[in-house]
Order: sequence, then C-alpha cells, then structure tokens
Amino acid sequence: MDETACHIGYILNRCLEENISTVEVSETAEDAWVEEIIAVSRYNEEFQAMCTPGYYNNEGQPNPNAQQSAPYGGGSIRFFELLKEWREDGSFEGLTFK
Repeated sequence: MDETACHIGYILNRCLEENISTVEVSETAEDAWVEEIIAVSRYNEEFQAMCTPGYYNNEGQPNPNAQQSAPYGGGSIRFFELLKEWREDGSFEGLTFK
C-alpha cells in the first residue's frame, strides 16, 4: 500500500502544482495495462481448473475474464519497479489532466 500511496501522491502533487482538478486514464493506456496483466497472469484457466472449487475460481468453473481482474502476476518487486520507472519518465504517459 505504501508504494501505491507514493504513486498516487506523485500524481496528486502534479495536480496541486498545476491546479488540475481532473485526472483520467486514456483508453489506450487502460487497454495496454489489461494486456500486461493478462500476459503475466498466473491466474489462467488451467490454474483455476486445478484449484479446489471456491470463490476465487468461480466454484470450479474457470472464467477467462478473471485474468484481467487478477493481481499483477510479475510480483510485487517488478510492479514497484514499473511504477518507479513510470514516475522517473516524468511524462505522465497514459493520463489526461484537465
């Protein structure tokens, strides 16, 4: 949660500095992130089918859309690195400010 809070704080700081009241993610950026989540997901249909039926695998009925709602499969450290790299780039790629 600390890493996410730092990331959100970085974006909010830009908003405060430039009197920005709205931040939106572009559709292109959102689609790209969903593709990234799916690409590195460990929560694929095969994994879901092997698990004991329960909440997380739709009671044993794998749902192919579950991958896009899964946590980042590349692990926490890589996720934190991605956030840091995005902030260091400084372009706020994928965001629209108003």
